[in-house]
Amino acid sequence: DGKILALFIEDNRERSSVNKRTLYSTVYSDGRWSIPQPVDNDDTLDDYPGISDLGDGRILVTWSSADRVLNDGATVEEAAKAMNIKARFFNKSTAQFDGEAMQVTKTTEEDYSADTMANAAYDADTGRLILYYTKTEYDGLEDVGDLTSDKKVFSANAYMFYENGRWSNADDYTDEELEGQTDKEKYKENWYGQRFLDVRINKNPKSTPKVTDTTSISFNGLALYAWTLDWDGDLDTMNDRDVFMQIYNFSQNSFTHIIRVTPESAAYTTPKFARSDNATYLFFGETKTASGSGTETELAEHGAIKYLDVGDLIANDKFTKITDGSTAYYIFQYDRETYVFDESSDKTSETPAERVETETVIAEAGIAAECDNPMEYDVKVSGDGQMYLFWTDAVDGARQIMTAMYNGSDENDDDESKGENVAGADLTDQYWSEPIQLTSAEKGEYYSGIGATVTGDKIVTLSAKGSYAEDGVSLANKVSLVNNVHTPFAKVKAESV
Repeated sequence: DGKILALFIEDNRERSSVNKRTLYSTVYSDGRWSIPQPVDNDDTLDDYPGISDLGDGRILVTWSSADRVLNDGATVEEAAKAMNIKARFFNKSTAQFDGEAMQVTKTTEEDYSADTMANAAYDADTGRLILYYTKTEYDGLEDVGDLTSDKKVFSANAYMFYENGRWSNADDYTDEELEGQTDKEKYKENWYGQRFLDVRINKNPKSTPKVTDTTSISFNGLALYAWTLDWDGDLDTMNDRDVFMQIYNFSQNSFTHIIRVTPESAAYTTPKFARSDNATYLFFGETKTASGSGTETELAEHGAIKYLDVGDLIANDKFTKITDGSTAYYIFQYDRETYVFDESSDKTSETPAERVETETVIAEAGIAAECDNPMEYDVKVSGDGQMYLFWTDAVDGARQIMTAMYNGSDENDDDESKGENVAGADLTDQYWSEPIQLTSAEKGEYYSGIGATVTGDKIVTLSAKGSYAEDGVSLANKVSLVNNVHTPFAKVKAESV
């Protein structure tokens, strides 16, 4: 009905400095935003907001929240260890939250990790919602810089179910899941229904790589979960990252196929899913730095936002298992048969002979947009299936919000070329529009932190807008949350009439 729910983190001046970060919500209706309200006014530190449209009239809002009001002298380690997942359902028909905030994870004697980056996927047939999140343990932190240390950070992927009106609890563990636990009751008390996702590439690892960002989507009885893996755990370097994904089958309650999406390690970041015209796309950013050292703090010289139709690849079993000792995963590689003219046949025959040749195809992600900061973008699909990509880019001394629209693929094309960027595939009917600049920031101004959606005939973006000092550093006291409303249009080119 044209309403938009938006979430953002803002400092609450009524709280102490260590607890002031607060999650707010606001609803856009009839051209106006409602007065922002805290999603959960519990006076605790909030971070990592997430929003998932479940497709049944509900939206699940998730965030990380400290388990208590922190003392003013709280250390970085204390704050990190206090973070747990909370959730709240939003009713689209009433444009209001249903019920109070739900405590999904909690701190226990053995579970003192930072629970962050929650992503939900829902299946209407089974009535099951799976909530993925990342658990990160921090020990010996002395300052904020230690958050990137590979020696002091350990992370794992976990999940909880929500079905029949409640979250998983300790009584839901099966005998098989509790097998090997010497004290089953203590395990149930400490983990209370949480389950860990076995996404190890190496079953005998000396260390566990760091998960930097995650995303999820559900369709046709499946949930897809994707994450970026930092192999050395050092977040100050980026060139050692890969994007992986895993498949979950709701009806079978099974996790299968850990798939390495990216062909080789590089500076990958920020995976996001989108579904349009029965195709499921995985987007991710690839950054190239000026010196090539891969330091995240360097200004990106060039980057790209890439995309791949993973739904087609999964549906048609277009993947191959790679095994090397204790390391095993899948890649999007498959064999394709083609018919070619057999030159050795009788050329006088009225019916030319054909022979079958098999070629190995490696699915490669296409480029949706080129920009200098592919870590910051958003992708949205309108009600009529039109897919839009949003990102920021430097234009004449300012940072503007850009967009492009995806044409998709012709329904008459064969399966080999529909929505898939592979060697030899016909992609002439697939393209992104030329980049369209949505904002008009003055020189020295910038937009960042994009949230975007398309409703009716309007594009609505919500983002931070600020100014740079002369040395190029952002002026924190000159940042505002602003929205822009646009009417989409297309550029038509005629080659002949």
